[in-house]
Amino acid sequence: MGQGTGNRMTTGSAGNVVQAGRVDNSSLTFVGGDARPQVRPVPAAQLDVARERYAEAPGAARARSLLRALHLVVLVGDPGGRRTTALRLLDELSLENGISLFDVLKHWDRPSVAALPLHSGCGYVLDLNAPDADRPGAEFAEDLRTHASRLVDHGSYLAVVARPEVWRECRALTGPYLVDLGRPAPQAVLEAHLRALRGRTASGAAGLGGAAGAQAAPPAGTLPPDLSPGEAAALAERIAGGAPVELPAGPRARVYLRVLDPDGRESDYTLRDGSVRRDEVRIGRPFPGETPDIAVDSDLVHRDHCRLVRDDGAWWLVPRGRNRPLLLRRGAAEPEPVDARVRVRDGDAVHVRVRPVREGRPRDWRLIFNDPHHTDTTRS
Repeated sequence: MGQGTGNRMTTGSAGNVVQAGRVDNSSLTFVGGDARPQVRPVPAAQLDVARERYAEAPGAARARSLLRALHLVVLVGDPGGRRTTALRLLDELSLENGISLFDVLKHWDRPSVAALPLHSGCGYVLDLNAPDADRPGAEFAEDLRTHASRLVDHGSYLAVVARPEVWRECRALTGPYLVDLGRPAPQAVLEAHLRALRGRTASGAAGLGGAAGAQAAPPAGTLPPDLSPGEAAALAERIAGGAPVELPAGPRARVYLRVLDPDGRESDYTLRDGSVRRDEVRIGRPFPGETPDIAVDSDLVHRDHCRLVRDDGAWWLVPRGRNRPLLLRRGAAEPEPVDARVRVRDGDAVHVRVRPVREGRPRDWRLIFNDPHHTDTTRS
């Protein structure tokens, strides 16, 4: 990577004075402000993956064009390949013009463009993945557009990586910079990793079992379409090492919510399948500029009423608003109020109560959780 051009003083995006030594120094700080480091160099191991094991994701070509032209790109997508794509695109620029690559260190309760570092000749990666601390609002999106012009002036670049649910409030305002990034095909990830691993084996690297013990890659079309990039990479490690490999038989079962409104209308909301991999679903009342994933338009429902969150391989119901959601356990007679985070299992139903048409007859939206692949009838 490039090493920068010596000592200098520059101005941050909000007029903050920035002290910089060499731009590959990991302790760049704001003068007279927060003395904590604002950036750190991108780990060499992650750059090696982006260089040697990269599989192009759907949308990456457009992201490359935007970053080169506008110096800013926002990569929105489900986990799996977004950061590697950001590093690959920035590394291509680094090899061409010598920019230095850094991760932005976040010292905030809520994202703020004023806290972003800005030095000449740098490429930054900003990861926004924490649903609570990293959820930017419209002000962040508006300031980011101004920040883009300053990036151009400094000859620097910024790739923002965000989950769809985190970037929801910024989508409309960042359209010119936004790319909905898909996940790379499992077969492409597998083959890219195998090429790198076998190249190291051929050059004498230890620990891969030798070329004689390596197996052939599975034929194209035999990998499950919903295999994540991480799973495909781990599969390549086993193949290159000669370990036994068993492929899942076909796509994993779909996980979804069956949504029934109080009048009996029914629809499905996919949580996970071969192409969709959500980790959070927001349920609430729609407001201007703030549309939840599942909208329930009732004055009894808070704008952030409750959420379904995937954590540690399980799904959880998290109450958020003043009026509590209800949970009907599979096989139970009546739904019970939920005061704190609780795990949901196949066949459970989240009830969101709305104002009744007639006195004495409750009306509920019902969200029935369907996860047949991980059915667990144990109740706790």
